[in-house]
Amino acid sequence: MPNFTLPYPPSLNSLYKISSKPFPHIYLSKHGKSYKTQVLQQLATQNLQLRANIPLSLTLTITPPDNRTRDLDNLFKILFDSLTHAQFWEDDKLVRELHVSYLPVQKPGSLLLEVEALEPI
Repeated sequence: MPNFTLPYPPSLNSLYKISSKPFPHIYLSKHGKSYKTQVLQQLATQNLQLRANIPLSLTLTITPPDNRTRDLDNLFKILFDSLTHAQFWEDDKLVRELHVSYLPVQKPGSLLLEVEALEPI
């Protein structure tokens, strides 16, 4: 399975907007749409639209863009949704193992993903 690097995602707090017209609803913000497009383009360029449908182990190495304090779980929503949108896997429910570590700050920030197939359960 592949190893690849993606841009550091926007904060979960900036991903969604609320509109009250014509009726109340929540929608993906400009930042969220832009990130999804970046991931889609990068995976298409690297021919990584695998549509994986087997259990996966994901090792994520995070290089933050600055020293701000962030909640670790804020990264996963937009990252996993973007990988699903880009057809890397059928659905993020296939991630059965997740290993996460941090590297020192380096602008603009990045995420290194190492993906391994697991034996079906």
